[in-house]
Amino acid sequence: MIDNSHGIEAKAPKDKVMLNFAGIDPKNMSTIVMLSALFAFDAFGGAFVAKSFISYYFYEKFDIVFSEVGLLLFVCNIVSGISGILSSKLV
Repeated sequence: MIDNSHGIEAKAPKDKVMLNFAGIDPKNMSTIVMLSALFAFDAFGGAFVAKSFISYYFYEKFDIVFSEVGLLLFVCNIVSGISGILSSKLV
């Protein structure tokens, strides 16, 4: 048993901060939203730059028109998306 003869008492808990559905403190939410937006724009723009260089490479190296390269990249992205969805079932 715990001896409480010295007058040590537990402090009352502070008011609970209302958290959102993810359990994130509202003070940190704006930072998280800003970083998420930055990463989204970076990924969006980075994909355009990479695809542009790939298209230009295929055009210069193999003399393939841009519309065919665009179709090839589109199909590759669809297959990549499907494989990402299906691979989540393996975990």
